[in-house]
Amino acid sequence: MATLRPPFRANNLKELYAKIQRGIYEPLPQFYSEDLRSVLNLCMKVQPSQRISASELLKHPFVIRNTPSSELQQQENGQTSKCSLLKTIMVPKNLRSLKEALPASKYDVNKLEQNNEIKFRRANSANNIRN
Repeated sequence: MATLRPPFRANNLKELYAKIQRGIYEPLPQFYSEDLRSVLNLCMKVQPSQRISASELLKHPFVIRNTPSSELQQQENGQTSKCSLLKTIMVPKNLRSLKEALPASKYDVNKLEQNNEIKFRRANSANNIRN
């Protein structure tokens, strides 16, 4: 998320699967802090037993240092504020203008419809063969 790119990238699904299984991802650029890079490394461990849990992550010194004290107090008291999360979401007052605020899609709608139609035909022909 920090780099605005997916952590694992490949030319095909087989390569992508292999990279995920081996935990091979591009490291964060050097202009990010060492703290952030170390937290990312803790989160991206392949073996779940070696990966940091959500509760451990919330107690990590980097996270504590970068979390407002009021939110830490709420967490310690077992309180969570839904309003504080909602305040981070920027939505235009006029929801009709939301479409203009969002980036344009990068897919061809006609191609998606064609692919769906092909999948539908294949599924129907497979069902007809079984029956």
